[in-house]
Amino acid sequence: PRKRAGAGACEIESLGQVFGPRLELELALVVVDYPDSGSVILSCATSGVAEAPTRVIVKRPRNKDGHIFHEWSCLEFLRSVPGLSEFVPRFYGGDHETQTLVMADLDAQDEHRVGRILDARNGKLAESALHEFCRGLARLHGLTLDQGEVYAEIHRQHPAGNVSRHRVHRITEALKTLPATLGHIGIRSTGDLENEIRSAILEIENPGPFLTLGHGDTTPTNAYYKRGSISFFDFESGGFRHAFLDGSFALIRYLHSVWARFIPWEMQKQLTSTYRTEFGQWCSPALEDAVFDRAMLSCGAGWLAGLCCFLPEALEKDTRWGRSTHRQRVVAALDHFAVLSQDYHGFPALAGVATSAAAKLRSIWPESDCDIPTYTAFGGPDPW
Repeated sequence: PRKRAGAGACEIESLGQVFGPRLELELALVVVDYPDSGSVILSCATSGVAEAPTRVIVKRPRNKDGHIFHEWSCLEFLRSVPGLSEFVPRFYGGDHETQTLVMADLDAQDEHRVGRILDARNGKLAESALHEFCRGLARLHGLTLDQGEVYAEIHRQHPAGNVSRHRVHRITEALKTLPATLGHIGIRSTGDLENEIRSAILEIENPGPFLTLGHGDTTPTNAYYKRGSISFFDFESGGFRHAFLDGSFALIRYLHSVWARFIPWEMQKQLTSTYRTEFGQWCSPALEDAVFDRAMLSCGAGWLAGLCCFLPEALEKDTRWGRSTHRQRVVAALDHFAVLSQDYHGFPALAGVATSAAAKLRSIWPESDCDIPTYTAFGGPDPW
């Protein structure tokens, strides 16, 4: 079958393998198709097969570098996990040659995207959406514990491709180079700092009881909140890794997103408590303070390092990325880690470096470049 409408962006030749030769597709909506997008995403109406859904999402990357097989493996794996069907798109199949995926249309409007909710002036709705976001992450993690080999077997059936370009796959590399990165502003490394970085890397690379399927790109961009329920999509950065690389969302990870703005401090704690309580139903070590604190600090350190990768460029000029700028994100990450260290009782050397670096940047950058705005839903300015 072929798509009838001429979007000109994606040739669909092999969907008969998914639904049968009688299936016909007609382009209903171009969801994503612009030059800078990584993928072309089409919503298509179906006809000819009664058993088929009325609409499907067809996705194909612009650059056939194999990254899409991370998402294919995740969706295929999640299709077999009881209790997750309402959290992720149902996966129908795909084609290796064209790197095309077919999945259920989540039947949500752009206004249901968590980022859009944070842009609006409805704090109650935004708070509910974020708490459900954290519960959904915890459930995704809890229901996929101890299933890494099942996922690996599925992943082996697809071309390996390259590691995703997403920063989550380079987070330990960013930690290793963090002292050199901060050296750009005259912050010197110390033995204590090097030891804490090694400790963080060891935790991230050896998750122990926290090894789960991670979404990898857990941001308000990639989740819908509709009728009290959350759903996640875009698993191109997915894979089995430390759960708290996702679970640190409210404490620091959310700053690495096109929708990055400030979540009030007390709400950050409440959201993390929601995640921890929910995840603890499946993973009792998450309820042990010393274990939880060390793991959350380590993953938070990873995201600090990832966000500091913007620093060399930001020293030359500031760049807007979505709702905030690179400079605002770097300073916010440094501030956030200092608070994280205090709340979770660890990594004092890294916290001290973060505090010194933030002070140095505030002394050389204008105030407007350093203060990340609060989300509109929590009293901040309109996004544009």
